[in-house]
Amino acid sequence: MDGNYIKLNRSLLEWEWYTDINTSRMFIHMLLKANWKDGNFKGTTVPRGSFVSSIGKLSGETGLTEREVRTAISHLKTTGEVTSKTTNRFTVFTVVKYDMYQTNDKQNVSQETFNRQPNDILTTTIEEGNKERNNNNITGACVRFEEFWNSYPKQTHRMLAEQAYCMLVSSGITEDALITASGNYAEYCQIKHTQQDFISHPDNWLNKSKWTDYTVENYKKPVPVKDGGKNKFNNFPQRNYDFDALEKQALRGQDSG
Repeated sequence: MDGNYIKLNRSLLEWEWYTDINTSRMFIHMLLKANWKDGNFKGTTVPRGSFVSSIGKLSGETGLTEREVRTAISHLKTTGEVTSKTTNRFTVFTVVKYDMYQTNDKQNVSQETFNRQPNDILTTTIEEGNKERNNNNITGACVRFEEFWNSYPKQTHRMLAEQAYCMLVSSGITEDALITASGNYAEYCQIKHTQQDFISHPDNWLNKSKWTDYTVENYKKPVPVKDGGKNKFNNFPQRNYDFDALEKQALRGQDSG
C-alpha cells in the first residue's frame, strides 16, 4: 500500500459529528492530508498521521471560511479526534487515532523499492511540499476524475472539485455514477440553454449533492424549447403602421380643438 488512498469505516455514519457537514468534511480532509509514513519538515519531525498546514490553507482547500474551519477543528479537538501544535512558522495537525482508522496500511521499510529521499525533502502530503506529489496523493484513488472534469459543463475551481469528487468516491459513491450524472447535467444545461453564470460550480454541485438529481435513477431529460429559447413576447404578430398618416391625423385633431 503506497498511501494513495484512505479507508473509511461505515461506523463513521454513527459518529456524533457526521451530520455536521463542516466538521465531518474537515475530518475526512485531514485523513486525506495526513502522512501515511513519518517525514520531516524544516527540522521538525512530522510523524505518520500528522501534517503541516494553517487555518488559511485549510480554508482554501475545503472551501470553508476560516471561521468555519476553526469551529470544525474545535469540535474535533473537543472529542479527541484531532490535536495541533503551533510554532511561530506553521501548525502541525495530528489525527489522534490514525493507526486505528488506517490500520494495515503501514509499509515495511525493508520492502520499499525506492530510495529514501533526504530528510529536508518532504514525503507525501506534508504541507508546502511538492505540489504535484500532494495532488497525486489526494486523488490517487480517483482514477477517472479527468473524465468527470471533461464532461462537466463549467470548468472552474478544479482543485476544490477534485477534492469533493474524491471525498464522494472515498465515501462509497462510484465514479461511474458521478461521471454519468455530470454528463446528464451537461445535457440538461444544453437543452435548457442555461447561461454559464447560472451553471453550478462543480465543487458546489458535488458538495451540495446536486449531482443526485442527475443519476440514472433520477434524471429526466427535459423537453427542448420549441422556439429556440426566444423571448415569448417576440411571438406576437407585428402590425404595420403608416406613421405619416397617424401624425397628420393627430395634427388635425389639435387644429379642430
